[in-house]
Amino acid sequence: MAINNCVFMGNLGADPVLAHLPNGAVVANFSIACGRRWKDKQTGELKEETDWFRCVAFNKTAEMIGEYFKKGSQIHVTTQARTRSWESEGAKHYITEFLVRDFQFCGNRQQGGISKQQANDYSQGNPPPTGGVDNFDGQYDDDIPF
Repeated sequence: MAINNCVFMGNLGADPVLAHLPNGAVVANFSIACGRRWKDKQTGELKEETDWFRCVAFNKTAEMIGEYFKKGSQIHVTTQARTRSWESEGAKHYITEFLVRDFQFCGNRQQGGISKQQANDYSQGNPPPTGGVDNFDGQYDDDIPF
């Protein structure tokens, strides 16, 4: 048995880019920055690194991410890793991207979060009211412990 499950929580590095495929499907492409900090044991200096993860979402998930997330928004995604390749000018190129299966709004009002009820309404075909951020209920103001 094989498991291909990746979970990330981070911030969008740029606004999501939405496109429509010839078959009518909607696709959103975006990158998530996940950072980590630690204290160097030898020097005591505070170190920091950031990893970037290229994510792809489709259909309703893509529409919702495109509408409610922007550069800097915090998001939690459950994904599946996929590597694809193509040839260009005789050279083979590879890219690894993460297909979004599920996501959660994180952060506070200024970071673009909406309420869980609004997200549930949207997933059932009822979009949140325009300016859904104004209806934020504060449910996600707590710091995430991981």
